[in-house]
Amino acid sequence: MRLRVDRTNIISKDHENVASFLLQPTQVLNHLHISGAVSPKEEKILQYIMDFNGHSEDYFDDTQYVVKDINLIMVDGSVQFLFETMFSKESEGETLKNIGDFIDLINSKKFVTNHKDKIVVILLRNAEYLGEFSSTFLKTFFDTPSHTDILFKFITVSKFPWYNISTRLGFNSLVMEVSLTPLDRSEMAESLFDTLEEDYGRRFKKDELEKFVDLFLGVTYAYCADYNNLLFLSRKCLEKITDDDLQISGKSAKNLSEVNQLISDILSYYYMGKRENTKTMKTIYLPTIAKYAIVASYCASFNPPSSDRRFFVKQHIKQRKTMHDVKRDPKNSLHELGPKNFTFDRFKMIFSYLLSKQNAINPLYVGTLDVLENLCNMGMLGRSLKQTNLEFPKYRSTLSKEFVEEIANSIDIILNDYLYDFASL
Repeated sequence: MRLRVDRTNIISKDHENVASFLLQPTQVLNHLHISGAVSPKEEKILQYIMDFNGHSEDYFDDTQYVVKDINLIMVDGSVQFLFETMFSKESEGETLKNIGDFIDLINSKKFVTNHKDKIVVILLRNAEYLGEFSSTFLKTFFDTPSHTDILFKFITVSKFPWYNISTRLGFNSLVMEVSLTPLDRSEMAESLFDTLEEDYGRRFKKDELEKFVDLFLGVTYAYCADYNNLLFLSRKCLEKITDDDLQISGKSAKNLSEVNQLISDILSYYYMGKRENTKTMKTIYLPTIAKYAIVASYCASFNPPSSDRRFFVKQHIKQRKTMHDVKRDPKNSLHELGPKNFTFDRFKMIFSYLLSKQNAINPLYVGTLDVLENLCNMGMLGRSLKQTNLEFPKYRSTLSKEFVEEIANSIDIILNDYLYDFASL
């Protein structure tokens, strides 16, 4: 393997580190950890891994890379589901129930023949959820390269450094780590422009979008430096600019002042939570993610679990028909009885649904457990722990309906539409 002298594509230092790891032909170093969870850097580097091959990166390398992309949030701690997701085609319907079945598969004659001279890359997103597996399983799983002649490489991805994760898991391994650094303003501008051009390129000219991004960051960057939040806010701004028929690239100072005012209003309304009411003046300073989490947790506390399919599953026509015959008993109203505890899994389902429905932020890139714990630390959620089950707490909303309605309105959600006690049947 040799590096070409005349490289035409310039890649970042992070990408070069990933390439050097993947191109290592030995089993000595087979684990790379990517930490930081910086959007969109993480998305770009993961796509780089998915598409990786030596020739595309200007290396003379004929090795083929087989990437198995696994989101550990979706696996939910199931060994069988992990292996089914990873090797559904290779197992040909055979159930892989444990690590022994997995090792037998990768040493089978057919698997070895099909993967000869290939490198199998196991890409594990949201690596903090490795804690849902036993330490015994994980030690053997990460030691897979010593159990087969096929070259395996593991890439784990998390917002946390590997040291934090491995300490909780109870084992450590030789690992190479790439820590993603936050975007500076110029990188943020470039990333926002690239995404907005894909979404709004037909509606706005290139110079208009460039001007908008410059104006937008001039107003918002001092208050918010999170890419996902800024992308959400910028889309809201462009939609409003379209509705109001404002000119972004106009030379008139009036046009630019109107755009600046619009951006300020969007920032205040959706991110900083400043909303004026004729009766009361309320200022709520919360990130967009936290607002969705507050609404989701309130729905989980004040809706019976049996209603989740009706409100938070897209295909629920059949259940809607049966709900017409249901008569609510005011005495059994959860708003009369008080908030009920809910599980993390139930919250995750509702939270992900609200995010995906509003097309705001990709729920796969959100650390759901971290969001819950942050709300607990802020006193917006209660946590319930049993002495027999300390690792899996339940939660309940501690907020008033009026407050949550204010939060919901700021992200264009009508709270009553998702509450069993108030939604029309």
